[in-house]
Amino acid sequence: LLGFYDELGPFGIDSDLKIKPRAVSWAQDAHVIAIDNPLGVGYSHTNSKARMATNQTTVGNDLCEAISQFFLLFPKLRANRFYVTGESYAGKYVPAAAYAIHMRNKVAPKGESINLRGIAIGDGAFDPPTQFTGFGELLFNVGLADTRAKKVYEEYYDPRFLQALAHFDNIGAFKSFDEMINGDYYGTSKTFYSNTSGMGSNYFNFAEEPGAASLTKRTFPSWLALPATAEALHVGSIPYAVFNQTVEDQLLSDWVVGVVPYVETLLENYDVLIYSGQYDVILGPPGTERAIDKLKWSGAKAYAVQPTVQFYNADKTDLAGYARQAMSKKNTTFSYVMLRGCGHMVPTDQPVRAYAMLQKYLVLV
Repeated sequence: LLGFYDELGPFGIDSDLKIKPRAVSWAQDAHVIAIDNPLGVGYSHTNSKARMATNQTTVGNDLCEAISQFFLLFPKLRANRFYVTGESYAGKYVPAAAYAIHMRNKVAPKGESINLRGIAIGDGAFDPPTQFTGFGELLFNVGLADTRAKKVYEEYYDPRFLQALAHFDNIGAFKSFDEMINGDYYGTSKTFYSNTSGMGSNYFNFAEEPGAASLTKRTFPSWLALPATAEALHVGSIPYAVFNQTVEDQLLSDWVVGVVPYVETLLENYDVLIYSGQYDVILGPPGTERAIDKLKWSGAKAYAVQPTVQFYNADKTDLAGYARQAMSKKNTTFSYVMLRGCGHMVPTDQPVRAYAMLQKYLVLV
């Protein structure tokens, strides 16, 4: 629901807790289903800690089951083209869900398959071992680290991060990443990134002020807590949780595990869009492009030699970003787009450019 209310839904919630229609919405010509995931966040709830996900297999199966039940309730929508989208850590949720649907469709009874056509991953962590490196060079090049800080960043991921991975110490690798920049457990005000750059919790958009774009600075949770809203949404006494530490604890060893095999399978069978915001620090273009270049699929060689083209909005007046495309042997399309002037939350920073990208490189591809 965070993405729905703050980024791409038909309306948001202003500081007075009033509904504010959004001029550009991903629901303009498509149905949008927002799912709180993993189990235990948002309105999703359980009394069993053991039921919470510890890996992406569980995440994918849970999402596949939820979507399957949706189409049982709304069978008239089953024939519609279906796309799975998400950003950030959902760079793993999206491939996990789509792969689970892909496998389910192989055995689904006639008339019960899901018409999966593609996925979109925005600034997403689909390959953490590759993407959670290179921060020293990135921050040095954008002026947020000097030569000395650059060397310390390099020591965080080589040897600490990479050696922990080599010894199958996933939690140790995560702790190195967390202390360096992430700060979920170490504290965002204590990380090396925060202390040296002065940017606080803002690793989402280096063009904004320190501490900007915090996940906790939201108005919609207060709106959801209003009795009238709870009644309209039929949630009873269940509170909305924008964050659940227990859920993250359960997934801690999964933090640095990628879903590359899922992505590679999906590239061969569906249209795939991966996009990056230009100003994103934590999961921006450099790490994402390195990860893309390592993917093994039938269109990899073609993608490697394809030119990067300038991408303009529909009116041809706004340079929205840069894109590269290639086809698989089954004629599915892979597109990578780097959008200008935005950070980690692409649809929030550049809604018009983000929607133009979605229409050009996924929905109408």
